[in-house]
Amino acid sequence: MQEISPISKFNELFSELEDCDEDEQRQKIEEMNEIIDKTNGKEFISVFSEKLFNKINTMIEEKKLLWGNAILLLKHVGFWNILKAIWICGFEKSLLIKGFEKMIIEEEKKKEEKDENYLVDLCECYLMHLSLQPSELFSICVPCLLKFALKKEESKETQKEVEITLLALSNIDNYELKKELFLDEIKEIIKNHQEHYNLTRLAYQSVCAFLVNRFHCDYREMEDLIVNELHLVKEATREMEELISFEEYEGESEEEKEESEREADEGYILIRWLCISDDLFCCCGSWNEDILGLMKCVTGVYRATNEWCNQIGDHCFYCFKSVGRRIEGYDLLLKSGAIDAVLKELWRKTLYQDIFRDFLMSFANLWRSLDEKRDEEMEEKKRKVMKRKILERLEEEGFEDCINRFRYCVFVRYFDTFLTNGTGIYDVLL
Repeated sequence: MQEISPISKFNELFSELEDCDEDEQRQKIEEMNEIIDKTNGKEFISVFSEKLFNKINTMIEEKKLLWGNAILLLKHVGFWNILKAIWICGFEKSLLIKGFEKMIIEEEKKKEEKDENYLVDLCECYLMHLSLQPSELFSICVPCLLKFALKKEESKETQKEVEITLLALSNIDNYELKKELFLDEIKEIIKNHQEHYNLTRLAYQSVCAFLVNRFHCDYREMEDLIVNELHLVKEATREMEELISFEEYEGESEEEKEESEREADEGYILIRWLCISDDLFCCCGSWNEDILGLMKCVTGVYRATNEWCNQIGDHCFYCFKSVGRRIEGYDLLLKSGAIDAVLKELWRKTLYQDIFRDFLMSFANLWRSLDEKRDEEMEEKKRKVMKRKILERLEEEGFEDCINRFRYCVFVRYFDTFLTNGTGIYDVLL
């Protein structure tokens, strides 16, 4: 007998929800959530379409699905939507988003009858399923969730609830928010954790991500707070170093590791810290020893993980490219060992061809920037020193001619043709 696939099982359970009472619905949704935990990105996207969200909305309107049970499912979906960075768009196109907006506004307007926990659940689900569009309800959702996160008792039982709340807030991308909506509360949450370590790894990463997302909109005023007062450059470095060391799990048996309730998969959290690091490299006005320490850390993550996790390696490379956009960034790349790490990576025959091309393009752009004439005499001297050092690295690894051939190729688009036809760039350039 052929075994039923997880997606088919999920759809089967979903189709049975209409004919169940409240307790049976909850039990089936818990089974569905377990299936969600095991799905990959392609499967996840195939299930949570606009059609499914519209069906959920219809079931709620016809009172065949209770709001509480719908939230149990949607909150779990939202958690993985954000953590795995899958970005399903069906919710925003569906009628269900209007239902959530209506419920949030109605619950917020209540006075004595207001159910604060219910409003928190609605706001969490709503924010978790937004992708890249701003919302007028930020002014309701943000203060509501921050208030909830601050008043919760510091216990293991409530840590997961706070984690979900802060993860939902971190999904608000770099839209302008009025500082009075969040600033004092965010500072309090971050400082409290730095003193007492009361948040899970994911919760702390999420609250830092929320603040750094505001960096893009107001980087001149926010830099002193983020870099000097809250020390988030150092914090990002420390968190990533701990994540790749895995020292906290030494001495545990395999059985003990499985039984331990880990806050979330370390790889996803590491990628999220790399995204924060990329933002810090882009937005920080001055690069000091802390920034150098962060770049050394990113290089260490790259060396430690790139052979077994291409996704983590790619995010490290995004950081390298961000730093390389500024002339002073080349010195940072040299001192941190990033250029050496990238050059060593280029010799790996298993490297994806498009990544290989990106590496070469970055070096070509770097070379062009170093060839440009600068007005200030000191800057010109630094540029020449950096160019000499990078040239030495390229010569040592045997890539000088390769980079130059790539650089002076008239029709760079031909490399796409090579990829399409299966011709290896290694064979073309090396």
